[in-house]
Amino acid sequence: NFSILGGFLVGPTLHVWYGNLARWFPGQSAKATIKRTIADQFVFAPSFLAVFITCHSIIEGKYNLATQHLSDRWATTVVANWGLWIPAQIVNFRFTPVAYQVLVSNITALAWNTYLSWSAH
Repeated sequence: NFSILGGFLVGPTLHVWYGNLARWFPGQSAKATIKRTIADQFVFAPSFLAVFITCHSIIEGKYNLATQHLSDRWATTVVANWGLWIPAQIVNFRFTPVAYQVLVSNITALAWNTYLSWSAH
């Protein structure tokens, strides 16, 4: 299920999102890093996690529980997300060349996906 979501939802979405972040907030200065991180974690992440949780429920065939799963899991998932991704993205946006930022995020996502899988079951 995570492979399907990764290949068809997460990967393409992040590719476009990171391109937009680089265009909206160019460079790797501290100011650009802070702006990218705020946009990523306080605009994109909460809404994308809602989509992810809902899609995961649907892919598991739990259509009737999708709303309940979203209600039960969204807030704790967003807070856990911030604990890992805010520091990771600060380092990523500040020190990783733009061309490799999705790759660095994918490496970080190994830990994150383990948490998501564990929390979903």
